Amino acid sequence: MIISVINTTQLKKEEVQKKLRAINRQLAEDFKRYWHRDIELRLEGWTGKTPDPKKPINMRGDAVLYLWDQVDVDDAIGYHDLTGVGVPFGFVFTELAAELGEDWSVTLSHEVLEMAMDPEANLLAEGPHPDPKEDGRTVFHWYELCDAVQGSKYEIDGVEVANFLLPLYFTEGDEHRNHNDFLGTGLGSFQVGPGGYAGFLDPETGEHDTWIRPRDNKATHRLVVKQQHKGVMRADRHKGRERDAAIVDKNTVHCEAVIFELDDTVALPERLHTAQQLARTVLGDGWELQRSPGDPNEYDALYRGSTAIGFAQAWQLAHELAEDDAVVYAEPSLSFPVAGEFEQAHDGPARALRASSRGSSSHKAGTEIPAWGLELCRVPKAWQRIEAEHKRPGAGVRVGHPDSGYRPHDEMDATRVMTQIDFDFLGGDSETISNKGNHGLATASVIMSGTGGVDDRIKGPALHAEIVPLRVTKPGWIRPAPVLIGGGMRRLRDAIDHAVKVHC
Repeated sequence: MIISVINTTQLKKEEVQKKLRAINRQLAEDFKRYWHRDIELRLEGWTGKTPDPKKPINMRGDAVLYLWDQVDVDDAIGYHDLTGVGVPFGFVFTELAAELGEDWSVTLSHEVLEMAMDPEANLLAEGPHPDPKEDGRTVFHWYELCDAVQGSKYEIDGVEVANFLLPLYFTEGDEHRNHNDFLGTGLGSFQVGPGGYAGFLDPETGEHDTWIRPRDNKATHRLVVKQQHKGVMRADRHKGRERDAAIVDKNTVHCEAVIFELDDTVALPERLHTAQQLARTVLGDGWELQRSPGDPNEYDALYRGSTAIGFAQAWQLAHELAEDDAVVYAEPSLSFPVAGEFEQAHDGPARALRASSRGSSSHKAGTEIPAWGLELCRVPKAWQRIEAEHKRPGAGVRVGHPDSGYRPHDEMDATRVMTQIDFDFLGGDSETISNKGNHGLATASVIMSGTGGVDDRIKGPALHAEIVPLRVTKPGWIRPAPVLIGGGMRRLRDAIDHAVKVHC
């Protein structure tokens, strides 16, 4: 797991890198030997002004942590949580760390360790209530590795890092000499050390809560400071959070249909009636049934309701549908926007879409030549072998291209872009050329860009292949955006059927 770190503060890069290096040593040499997970921090660039948890546009790894000065980010959901599309993210506020009397490296180490173990912030461990007055009744502890021992820390290469819990802390059997944390402070299972606290879900109240040791002034001060800032405490985030708000946003994942196939044993005259009855009884109101164009046994239940259906609910409906003996399989068709596209139209000539390959911006070592990717994959050598047989690379190949549509460009050979047989599965027509087709243009260029001219800046490996644009994705900000999910399974399926019909 790679966690991208985005520095939006005035901290010098050298200082940030020094502390990331120390925490990476902690992850590799201390954390991994107990928890058996490979985690690495990587400092990334910063391309925005305000982080939006639903749009982690700077992320290059599997999760993202922002270094931020003041706790003034609108609707920032505390330290670590999930974006609207399930990407783990978090904030480390340097001024809050100073207010709590600790170096921000300790806070960063704390959040990294907890994100590494519970990136979705949803794991719980059954154990006794931390308050002895509760006589050990069962609660469900947050799977947080540092909260109970956050009053202790240690140094690596002169950088302070957080102490952390070991696996047997989350069991009721005591480890030998209570060695339940890295520093071996003698903490018992499910107990709380000085300066720390325990967070848990109380099954009797149905609420998330926290507990600190009596008369622990340091822990009390920490909780008071955190509670002054909206959303910093995990308990606050669980209480009253409107999780469904994310799926209502048109830029996040939602269910557009449920696809299901009936068993061959269902008689042909009865199939439509059976499908309609299943959709009505299992899925309920707000669904429109259509027969799949490519399979007489397959049906699409299109969702027409006004309230968005999210990822988990969509799969639950599909599982319920699949439980019927007449159903071979069922799965939701999920949709969210494709990367790098925008709702508003782009101004300027189409040439600007490829400006980054022509401009004077700095290059990473080895990428100064536009064709560096082809060189790395040894494509020119493949071309030589093909041309030695008096053939042209890609000639005779027709590629079906499901993406965000297409936008003309002077380095794309228009005679090989088969717009006469393309199709827009969003608009339901044969017009895939769109001012929102930037992503489709970019990926098409990776496949077959180039007119054969000596001035071509970008060339695709299949220089003489034909390509059929098939628009299946919506514009938006989400990154990354796999077409398999971003385009919706149903549209992708129909695009593949169409590609076959036009001899791709």
